Amino acid sequence: MVSQARLVSSTLIKKNWMTDEVVRLTFSDPHIPALAVPGQFVFLRPSPLNYPLLRRPYSLFDVDEEKGVFDLLVKVVGVGSRILSQRSEREMVDLIGPLGNGFFLSDNSGQRELLTWSDSKHLIVAGGMGIAPMHFLARRLKERGEEVVVLFGAVSRNEVLCSSEFQELGALFVVSTEDGSLGKMGKVSSLIPEYLSRDKRIQIYACGPRGLLKEVVELSRREGLLCQVSLEERMACGLGACRSCVCKVGTESQFEYKRVCRDGPVFRGEELIVEKG
Repeated sequence: MVSQARLVSSTLIKKNWMTDEVVRLTFSDPHIPALAVPGQFVFLRPSPLNYPLLRRPYSLFDVDEEKGVFDLLVKVVGVGSRILSQRSEREMVDLIGPLGNGFFLSDNSGQRELLTWSDSKHLIVAGGMGIAPMHFLARRLKERGEEVVVLFGAVSRNEVLCSSEFQELGALFVVSTEDGSLGKMGKVSSLIPEYLSRDKRIQIYACGPRGLLKEVVELSRREGLLCQVSLEERMACGLGACRSCVCKVGTESQFEYKRVCRDGPVFRGEELIVEKG
């Protein structure tokens, strides 16, 4: 895909704290909503100053092209995310985007082609902040009239995100928590077999911790399912020049390194070698 990314200043128009640590930021900008596809990200400067020096990558959580707005989910885990979460409404935020290759979805521009069966169902599997790129994806799938099931895993009920947002789209939202405080007790990967037994014609989209992604990729290979994986990775430049965010693609005996920021962050499950972090 030919990058259409630009350096822009977007206006922060709304902040909505979803948990004590996660905030949804809404930006107004005419450029990014018109060009973005699910799975892409923006690379933004948390502060108007030069500290912290490096930009931060954030997946596009939602996009409304008609209104000219887009949303990001930000979890406060360090200096950069804390500064960003404290930015005030009506402030201008410096960012580059949209960046990367998104999910394989056919659209009018023909940027990426959806690998599909005519009667397939779409199974979104996300752990923690891996839910960030999935709402935009679910919206596009529902606009096509597709059936969407979201399996979301968290440590406890206090960390469950976005259930109402996905339900408003018409997607089935199923939760697992490791402590059993909400939904099924255990890892989110334990939910997958139930839905495979109902219908083998399933496409899987996954994002989250490396352990989860490794399980999903191995399962999809065993079952012969189409699978797409969105990788979360630290990035220095966001443009593919520094090669600090590489992953392995190919087989264990014959592979090459691909840049998550430039060649991804979305990869086909059958080509990705997922190593536990």
